[in-house]
Amino acid sequence: MRPIRRKTWIQLYRMMSLRLLFVYFLVFAALLMTLLTSIGWVAFNELTNETDRVLTWKLRYFRTIPDADLARAINRRLEFEHLHQNYYGLFDKNGVPVAGDVLALPPHLPPRQTGLTLKRTLTVIAPDPPTVRVMVETRGDGRTLLVAQDMTHVLKVREAITTALIAGGLLCLLASGAVGVAIGIRQHRRIGMIREAAQLVARGDLSQRFPVGGRDEIDMLSHLVNRMLGEVERLMFEVKGACDGIAHDLRTPLAHVRSLIVRTTEHPRVGRDLLLTGLLDQARSETDTLLARFKAMLRVAEIAGLRHRGGFDAIDLQALVLDVADLYAPLAESRAIMLTVAASPVPPLHADRALLF
Repeated sequence: MRPIRRKTWIQLYRMMSLRLLFVYFLVFAALLMTLLTSIGWVAFNELTNETDRVLTWKLRYFRTIPDADLARAINRRLEFEHLHQNYYGLFDKNGVPVAGDVLALPPHLPPRQTGLTLKRTLTVIAPDPPTVRVMVETRGDGRTLLVAQDMTHVLKVREAITTALIAGGLLCLLASGAVGVAIGIRQHRRIGMIREAAQLVARGDLSQRFPVGGRDEIDMLSHLVNRMLGEVERLMFEVKGACDGIAHDLRTPLAHVRSLIVRTTEHPRVGRDLLLTGLLDQARSETDTLLARFKAMLRVAEIAGLRHRGGFDAIDLQALVLDVADLYAPLAESRAIMLTVAASPVPPLHADRALLF
Protein backbone atom coordinates (compact mmCIF):
# COMPACT_ATOMS: atom_id res chain seq x y z
CA MET A 1 0.00 0.00 0.00
CA ARG A 2 1.47 3.37 -1.01
CA PRO A 3 2.07 5.95 1.73
CA ILE A 4 -0.32 8.87 1.81
CA ARG A 5 1.46 12.04 0.73
CA ARG A 6 1.21 15.35 2.55
CA LYS A 7 -0.98 16.79 -0.20
CA THR A 8 -3.37 13.87 0.19
CA TRP A 9 -3.56 14.46 3.95
CA ILE A 10 -4.43 18.11 3.28
CA GLN A 11 -7.16 17.02 0.87
CA LEU A 12 -8.49 14.58 3.46
CA TYR A 13 -8.51 17.30 6.12
CA ARG A 14 -10.54 19.55 3.84
CA MET A 15 -13.19 16.89 3.37
CA MET A 16 -16.41 17.56 5.25
CA SER A 17 -16.80 13.88 6.17
CA LEU A 18 -13.44 13.81 7.97
CA ARG A 19 -14.21 17.07 9.74
CA LEU A 20 -17.44 15.58 11.00
CA LEU A 21 -15.50 12.45 11.94
CA PHE A 22 -13.08 14.56 13.97
CA VAL A 23 -15.95 16.25 15.81
CA TYR A 24 -17.56 12.85 16.40
CA PHE A 25 -14.22 11.55 17.70
CA LEU A 26 -13.99 14.39 20.24
CA VAL A 27 -17.60 13.93 21.37
CA PHE A 28 -17.11 10.18 21.61
CA ALA A 29 -13.93 10.65 23.66
CA ALA A 30 -15.69 13.06 26.05
CA LEU A 31 -18.65 10.71 26.47
CA LEU A 32 -16.32 7.76 26.96
CA MET A 33 -14.37 9.59 29.66
CA THR A 34 -17.65 10.49 31.36
CA LEU A 35 -18.76 6.87 31.16
CA LEU A 36 -15.47 5.59 32.57
CA THR A 37 -15.58 8.09 35.43
CA SER A 38 -19.19 7.18 36.21
CA ILE A 39 -18.49 3.44 36.18
CA GLY A 40 -15.41 3.86 38.37
CA TRP A 41 -17.26 6.09 40.81
CA VAL A 42 -20.27 3.76 41.03
CA ALA A 43 -18.07 0.68 41.44
CA PHE A 44 -15.95 2.29 44.19
CA ASN A 45 -19.02 3.60 46.03
CA GLU A 46 -20.63 0.17 45.89
CA LEU A 47 -17.52 -1.45 47.38
CA THR A 48 -17.29 1.29 49.99
CA ASN A 49 -20.96 0.87 50.93
CA GLU A 50 -20.42 -2.87 51.24
CA THR A 51 -17.50 -2.21 53.61
CA ASP A 52 -19.69 0.18 55.65
CA ARG A 53 -22.36 -2.52 55.95
CA VAL A 54 -19.76 -4.96 57.27
CA LEU A 55 -18.53 -2.39 59.82
CA THR A 56 -22.12 -1.69 60.87
CA TRP A 57 -22.73 -5.38 61.53
CA LYS A 58 -19.51 -5.53 63.61
CA LEU A 59 -20.67 -2.64 65.78
CA ARG A 60 -24.04 -4.34 66.24
CA TYR A 61 -22.22 -7.48 67.33
CA PHE A 62 -20.16 -5.60 69.91
CA ARG A 63 -23.33 -4.01 71.30
CA THR A 64 -24.42 -7.44 72.45
CA ILE A 65 -21.30 -7.72 74.60
CA PRO A 66 -21.34 -6.13 78.07
CA ASP A 67 -18.98 -3.22 78.69
CA ALA A 68 -16.95 -5.23 81.20
CA ASP A 69 -16.28 -8.00 78.67
CA LEU A 70 -15.68 -5.76 75.63
CA ALA A 71 -11.90 -5.44 75.98
CA ARG A 72 -11.49 -9.17 76.36
CA ALA A 73 -13.73 -9.83 73.30
CA ILE A 74 -11.69 -7.43 71.17
CA ASN A 75 -8.39 -9.02 72.15
CA ARG A 76 -9.82 -12.47 71.48
CA ARG A 77 -10.82 -11.39 67.98
CA LEU A 78 -7.35 -10.06 67.30
CA GLU A 79 -5.88 -13.43 68.20
CA PHE A 80 -7.63 -14.95 65.19
CA GLU A 81 -6.87 -12.00 62.89
CA HIS A 82 -3.97 -13.37 60.83
CA LEU A 83 -4.52 -11.41 57.59
CA HIS A 84 -4.64 -8.01 59.34
CA GLN A 85 -7.68 -6.93 57.40
CA ASN A 86 -9.68 -5.82 60.43
CA TYR A 87 -8.58 -3.39 63.12
CA TYR A 88 -10.18 -2.67 66.50
CA GLY A 89 -9.61 -0.07 69.17
CA LEU A 90 -11.24 0.69 72.53
CA PHE A 91 -10.48 4.04 74.15
CA ASP A 92 -11.49 5.55 77.49
CA LYS A 93 -13.04 8.99 77.93
CA ASN A 94 -9.62 10.64 77.65
CA GLY A 95 -8.69 8.86 74.40
CA VAL A 96 -6.26 6.45 76.05
CA PRO A 97 -6.23 3.03 74.33
CA VAL A 98 -7.68 0.23 76.46
CA ALA A 99 -7.70 -2.70 74.00
CA GLY A 100 -7.12 -3.47 70.34
CA ASP A 101 -4.39 -2.79 67.78
CA VAL A 102 -5.39 0.83 67.07
CA LEU A 103 -3.12 3.06 69.16
CA ALA A 104 -4.78 6.45 68.68
CA LEU A 105 -8.08 7.91 67.70
CA PRO A 106 -8.15 9.76 64.37
CA PRO A 107 -8.25 13.55 64.66
CA HIS A 108 -11.64 13.90 62.97
CA LEU A 109 -14.04 11.27 64.19
CA PRO A 110 -16.99 10.56 61.88
CA PRO A 111 -20.57 10.77 63.17
CA ARG A 112 -22.30 7.74 64.58
CA GLN A 113 -22.29 4.80 62.14
CA THR A 114 -20.77 6.90 59.34
CA GLY A 115 -17.76 5.51 57.51
CA LEU A 116 -14.57 7.49 57.03
CA THR A 117 -11.71 6.56 54.70
CA LEU A 118 -8.22 7.16 56.13
CA LYS A 119 -5.29 6.90 53.76
CA ARG A 120 -2.33 5.60 55.76
CA THR A 121 -3.00 7.95 58.73
CA LEU A 122 -4.46 5.52 61.25
CA THR A 123 -1.98 4.62 63.99
CA VAL A 124 -1.99 0.83 64.27
CA ILE A 125 0.35 -1.93 65.33
CA ALA A 126 1.72 -2.55 61.84
CA PRO A 127 4.90 -1.57 60.01
CA ASP A 128 3.00 -0.02 57.10
CA PRO A 129 -0.26 1.79 57.93
CA PRO A 130 -2.88 0.76 55.37
CA THR A 131 -5.76 2.66 53.86
CA VAL A 132 -8.77 1.75 55.99
CA ARG A 133 -12.45 2.46 56.33
CA VAL A 134 -13.23 3.55 59.90
CA MET A 135 -16.46 3.63 61.90
CA VAL A 136 -16.72 4.62 65.60
CA GLU A 137 -19.35 4.36 68.30
CA THR A 138 -19.59 5.77 71.85
CA ARG A 139 -20.48 3.11 74.42
CA GLY A 140 -22.83 3.55 77.34
CA ASP A 141 -19.94 3.87 79.80
CA GLY A 142 -18.43 6.76 77.81
CA ARG A 143 -15.70 4.76 76.11
CA THR A 144 -15.19 4.92 72.34
CA LEU A 145 -15.16 1.80 70.16
CA LEU A 146 -13.44 1.99 66.79
CA VAL A 147 -13.66 -0.67 64.08
CA ALA A 148 -11.75 -0.46 60.79
CA GLN A 149 -11.32 -2.62 57.70
CA ASP A 150 -8.44 -2.65 55.26
CA MET A 151 -9.41 -1.08 51.91
CA THR A 152 -6.36 -2.31 50.01
CA HIS A 153 -8.29 -4.98 48.13
CA VAL A 154 -11.04 -2.46 47.31
CA LEU A 155 -8.47 -0.04 45.93
CA LYS A 156 -6.89 -2.83 43.88
CA VAL A 157 -10.27 -3.75 42.44
CA ARG A 158 -10.90 -0.08 41.69
CA GLU A 159 -7.53 0.26 39.96
CA ALA A 160 -8.13 -2.93 37.98
CA ILE A 161 -11.56 -1.72 36.86
CA THR A 162 -10.18 1.71 36.00
CA THR A 163 -7.26 0.23 34.06
CA ALA A 164 -9.53 -2.14 32.16
CA LEU A 165 -11.98 0.65 31.35
CA ILE A 166 -9.22 3.03 30.21
CA ALA A 167 -7.56 0.33 28.08
CA GLY A 168 -10.89 -0.68 26.55
CA GLY A 169 -11.83 2.95 25.99
CA LEU A 170 -8.54 3.75 24.27
CA LEU A 171 -8.92 0.64 22.15
CA CYS A 172 -12.42 1.72 21.16
CA LEU A 173 -11.19 5.21 20.36
CA LEU A 174 -8.34 3.91 18.22
CA ALA A 175 -10.57 1.37 16.47
CA SER A 176 -13.31 3.92 15.78
CA GLY A 177 -10.72 6.45 14.59
CA ALA A 178 -9.09 3.90 12.28
CA VAL A 179 -12.47 2.83 10.87
CA GLY A 180 -13.48 6.45 10.42
CA VAL A 181 -10.25 7.32 8.59
CA ALA A 182 -10.62 4.23 6.39
CA ILE A 183 -14.18 5.24 5.52
CA GLY A 184 -13.02 8.80 4.84
CA ILE A 185 -10.23 7.60 2.54
CA ARG A 186 -12.67 5.31 0.74
CA GLN A 187 -15.09 8.20 0.26
CA HIS A 188 -12.21 10.40 -0.90
CA ARG A 189 -11.26 7.84 -3.53
CA ARG A 190 -14.87 7.51 -4.67
CA ILE A 191 -15.16 11.28 -4.99
CA GLY A 192 -11.86 11.29 -6.91
CA MET A 193 -13.18 8.70 -9.37
CA ILE A 194 -16.38 10.70 -9.79
CA ARG A 195 -14.34 13.87 -10.36
CA GLU A 196 -12.23 12.16 -13.04
CA ALA A 197 -15.34 10.88 -14.81
CA ALA A 198 -16.90 14.35 -14.63
CA GLN A 199 -13.77 15.91 -16.15
CA LEU A 200 -13.91 13.44 -19.05
CA VAL A 201 -17.58 14.22 -19.57
CA ALA A 202 -16.76 17.95 -19.55
CA ARG A 203 -14.21 17.28 -22.32
CA GLY A 204 -16.94 15.75 -24.48
CA ASP A 205 -16.72 12.02 -23.69
CA LEU A 206 -20.36 11.30 -22.94
CA SER A 207 -19.72 7.55 -22.71
CA GLN A 208 -18.24 7.99 -19.20
CA ARG A 209 -20.33 7.00 -16.19
CA PHE A 210 -19.97 7.69 -12.49
CA PRO A 211 -18.83 4.65 -10.47
CA VAL A 212 -21.44 2.96 -8.30
CA GLY A 213 -20.95 0.19 -5.80
CA GLY A 214 -23.45 0.52 -2.98
CA ARG A 215 -26.70 2.08 -1.87
CA ASP A 216 -25.64 5.20 -0.02
CA GLU A 217 -26.38 8.81 -0.94
CA ILE A 218 -23.39 9.10 -3.27
CA ASP A 219 -24.50 6.02 -5.22
CA MET A 220 -28.04 7.37 -5.45
CA LEU A 221 -26.67 10.62 -6.91
CA SER A 222 -24.34 8.67 -9.23
CA HIS A 223 -27.26 6.60 -10.57
CA LEU A 224 -29.23 9.79 -11.21
CA VAL A 225 -26.32 11.47 -13.00
CA ASN A 226 -25.66 8.31 -15.04
CA ARG A 227 -29.25 8.26 -16.22
CA MET A 228 -28.95 11.93 -17.11
CA LEU A 229 -25.71 11.30 -19.04
CA GLY A 230 -27.34 8.41 -20.86
CA GLU A 231 -30.24 10.61 -21.88
CA VAL A 232 -27.87 13.40 -22.99
CA GLU A 233 -25.80 10.92 -24.98
CA ARG A 234 -28.93 9.56 -26.63
CA LEU A 235 -30.10 13.05 -27.59
CA MET A 236 -26.65 13.93 -28.91
CA PHE A 237 -26.65 10.86 -31.13
CA GLU A 238 -30.11 11.74 -32.35
CA VAL A 239 -28.88 15.22 -33.25
CA LYS A 240 -25.80 13.68 -34.88
CA GLY A 241 -27.99 11.32 -36.86
CA ALA A 242 -30.19 14.19 -37.96
CA CYS A 243 -27.15 16.22 -39.02
CA ASP A 244 -25.73 13.26 -40.91
CA GLY A 245 -29.03 12.73 -42.64
CA ILE A 246 -29.25 16.37 -43.62
CA ALA A 247 -25.67 16.32 -44.91
CA HIS A 248 -26.30 13.19 -46.96
CA ASP A 249 -29.60 14.44 -48.25
CA LEU A 250 -28.13 17.79 -49.33
CA ARG A 251 -24.98 16.38 -50.91
CA THR A 252 -26.96 14.56 -53.59
CA PRO A 253 -28.98 17.57 -54.91
CA LEU A 254 -25.89 19.77 -54.63
CA ALA A 255 -23.97 17.27 -56.73
CA HIS A 256 -26.81 17.36 -59.26
CA VAL A 257 -26.76 21.15 -59.26
CA ARG A 258 -23.00 21.17 -59.81
CA SER A 259 -23.38 18.73 -62.69
CA LEU A 260 -26.05 20.90 -64.28
CA ILE A 261 -23.88 23.99 -63.87
CA VAL A 262 -20.95 22.21 -65.55
CA ARG A 263 -23.13 21.02 -68.40
CA THR A 264 -24.59 24.50 -68.81
CA THR A 265 -21.14 26.06 -68.88
CA GLU A 266 -20.07 23.67 -71.69
CA HIS A 267 -23.00 24.72 -73.92
CA PRO A 268 -21.83 26.72 -77.03
CA ARG A 269 -24.33 29.52 -76.53
CA VAL A 270 -23.16 30.15 -72.97
CA GLY A 271 -19.52 30.38 -74.07
CA ARG A 272 -20.30 33.50 -76.16
CA ASP A 273 -21.76 35.34 -73.15
CA LEU A 274 -18.86 36.26 -70.84
CA LEU A 275 -21.09 37.61 -68.07
CA LEU A 276 -23.16 34.45 -67.91
CA THR A 277 -20.04 32.33 -68.01
CA GLY A 278 -18.60 34.22 -65.04
CA LEU A 279 -21.81 33.81 -63.07
CA LEU A 280 -21.89 30.09 -63.78
CA ASP A 281 -18.26 29.70 -62.71
CA GLN A 282 -19.02 31.55 -59.48
CA ALA A 283 -22.06 29.35 -58.87
CA ARG A 284 -19.96 26.23 -59.47
CA SER A 285 -17.31 27.52 -57.03
CA GLU A 286 -19.92 28.16 -54.34
CA THR A 287 -21.38 24.71 -54.94
CA ASP A 288 -17.92 23.13 -54.55
CA THR A 289 -17.52 25.04 -51.28
CA LEU A 290 -20.83 23.69 -49.98
CA LEU A 291 -19.89 20.15 -51.01
CA ALA A 292 -16.52 20.49 -49.24
CA ARG A 293 -18.23 21.69 -46.07
CA PHE A 294 -20.71 18.83 -46.10
CA LYS A 295 -17.82 16.45 -46.67
CA ALA A 296 -16.06 17.93 -43.63
CA MET A 297 -19.21 17.53 -41.55
CA LEU A 298 -19.45 13.91 -42.55
CA ARG A 299 -15.76 13.42 -41.78
CA VAL A 300 -16.26 14.81 -38.26
CA ALA A 301 -19.20 12.49 -37.80
CA GLU A 302 -17.06 9.55 -38.95
CA ILE A 303 -14.27 10.42 -36.50
CA ALA A 304 -16.75 10.75 -33.65
CA GLY A 305 -18.35 7.46 -34.67
CA LEU A 306 -15.08 5.63 -34.11
CA ARG A 307 -15.41 6.28 -30.37
CA HIS A 308 -19.12 5.53 -29.99
CA ARG A 309 -21.45 2.78 -31.05
CA GLY A 310 -24.60 4.79 -30.43
CA GLY A 311 -25.29 5.06 -34.18
CA PHE A 312 -25.30 1.29 -34.72
CA ASP A 313 -28.60 -0.05 -35.94
CA ALA A 314 -30.09 -2.57 -38.36
CA ILE A 315 -29.54 -1.22 -41.90
CA ASP A 316 -30.57 -2.31 -45.40
CA LEU A 317 -27.41 -2.69 -47.49
CA GLN A 318 -29.35 -2.66 -50.77
CA ALA A 319 -30.87 0.76 -49.99
CA LEU A 320 -27.48 2.00 -48.82
CA VAL A 321 -25.79 1.00 -52.10
CA LEU A 322 -28.54 2.65 -54.12
CA ASP A 323 -28.12 5.87 -52.10
CA VAL A 324 -24.38 5.86 -52.76
CA ALA A 325 -25.04 5.33 -56.46
CA ASP A 326 -27.47 8.26 -56.51
CA LEU A 327 -24.82 10.44 -54.87
CA TYR A 328 -22.01 9.66 -57.30
CA ALA A 329 -24.10 9.31 -60.46
CA PRO A 330 -23.97 13.05 -61.29
CA LEU A 331 -20.20 13.15 -60.68
CA ALA A 332 -19.71 10.12 -62.90
CA GLU A 333 -21.87 11.70 -65.58
CA SER A 334 -19.89 14.97 -65.39
CA ARG A 335 -16.70 13.01 -66.13
CA ALA A 336 -18.26 10.89 -68.89
CA ILE A 337 -18.16 7.74 -66.74
CA MET A 338 -20.97 5.22 -67.01
CA LEU A 339 -21.92 4.02 -63.52
CA THR A 340 -24.00 0.85 -63.20
CA VAL A 341 -25.31 -0.66 -59.94
CA ALA A 342 -26.32 -4.27 -59.26
CA ALA A 343 -27.82 -4.68 -55.75
CA SER A 344 -29.94 -7.56 -54.50
CA PRO A 345 -31.75 -7.83 -51.14
CA VAL A 346 -29.65 -9.21 -48.22
CA PRO A 347 -30.39 -9.70 -44.50
CA PRO A 348 -30.17 -6.50 -42.39
CA LEU A 349 -26.75 -5.70 -40.93
CA HIS A 350 -26.07 -4.21 -37.47
CA ALA A 351 -23.69 -1.35 -38.25
CA ASP A 352 -23.28 2.44 -38.46
CA ARG A 353 -24.97 3.57 -41.68
CA ALA A 354 -23.11 6.91 -41.79
CA LEU A 355 -19.69 5.30 -41.60
CA LEU A 356 -20.53 2.68 -44.22
CA PHE A 357 -21.91 5.37 -46.47
